[in-house]
Amino acid sequence: MEVALVDAHDALRGGLEILLERCGIETVGATGTVAGAVELFREQQPDVAVIGIQLRDGSGLDLVKELRVEQPEIAILIYTGIEDAGTLAEALESGARGFVLKLGGIDQLVHALDLVAGGKRYVDPAIRALLDAEVEGKPLLLTKREREVFDFLAQGLTGEEIATRLTIAPETVRTHIRNAMEKLHAHTRTGAVVQALRTHEIGR
Repeated sequence: MEVALVDAHDALRGGLEILLERCGIETVGATGTVAGAVELFREQQPDVAVIGIQLRDGSGLDLVKELRVEQPEIAILIYTGIEDAGTLAEALESGARGFVLKLGGIDQLVHALDLVAGGKRYVDPAIRALLDAEVEGKPLLLTKREREVFDFLAQGLTGEEIATRLTIAPETVRTHIRNAMEKLHAHTRTGAVVQALRTHEIGR
C-alpha cells in the first residue's frame, strides 16, 4: 500500500511517515498545501491519500472534492483533530471513504488505512459521541433491516459481506442502501452512515 500525507503540520507529517514505515506502510510523499497535494497525487498516484481538513493554502475538504473528480481511484481518509459535528459531517459528505480523529493511536490509523485501501469504509468510533443530535421524540426514518445494514456499513463491511451476514442477496442490500440514502438525504454511502449516526438511527 502506498500512502500520501497531506497535513498543515510539518512535525505531524514527519512523525506519521516514520510510524507508518515501521508498520510496513510506504509513504510516497507528504505536503502541507492544496497545491502541493495536487502535484503529489498526479506524480505518485498513491493508493490512499490521508488528508487534514485545514491546510496552509485552503480547505482539505475542497481538495477531497477535487480529487474525487480528477483521480477517483485514490481512496481518501480524512485525518483531523477537529471535533465539530458539522465539520465532520461535511468531511464525510465530501466523498472521503473514511474518517479518523487524531486523538486515536497509530494502530487505529493503520486499521483504517487497510480498510479504505481494500475498498471498505471506516468511521472512527469516537465520531458517535461527536455526532450527537436532538432526536428525542422523533420517529425513526429507517426500517429495522435498513438500520442493520447501516450498522454493518459503519463497521466497514462491504455490501457483499453484509449480504452474507444477513443471508440476503447483495442486490437486496444495495436496495436497502439506496432507500436509506434517499430517506437520509445523503449523496454518498459514507455520508448516509454519518447522518444515521447523528440522528441515532444506528449506534444506539
